[in-house]
Amino acid sequence: MPISRLKDDLYEIQSPYYSMHIQYTKGHLGKGILATLFPTNEQPTNANDKIRAFGVGVIAKYYGVDMQTHLVRTEEEFFQQAEYIAKMAEMYCAPYLLGTKDDFEQIKSYVDGLIEKSGIREKKWNFPKNVREEWKLPEE
Repeated sequence: MPISRLKDDLYEIQSPYYSMHIQYTKGHLGKGILATLFPTNEQPTNANDKIRAFGVGVIAKYYGVDMQTHLVRTEEEFFQQAEYIAKMAEMYCAPYLLGTKDDFEQIKSYVDGLIEKSGIREKKWNFPKNVREEWKLPEE
């Protein structure tokens, strides 16, 4: 399957079944790669569209595998992490892209269960007065 460049830091692999976004990120663990999977028919049409996409780590966790995470300090560590994520994506995301797996609804239910178990829906956030609380979880 071909990979398309959508932006400088965002690439996409699209199949008739599922699509995967691969994005370069900078976060609390340093530089990284974020690979997310979502049904192709839920493809966002603009930057404001919200989609229900899951990272390769969430999908691996659904199958009982905890992905390794570590602080990335060097270019060598970044490329090691990228290779690891690529291998995990091949194992856990490629079957969806190829149309040989179709239990994405069960993964959604699994994640919904984790959200419910965490109590985050009922949590009251103490944001400073200059911050508006607009985060809403999708109602299904």
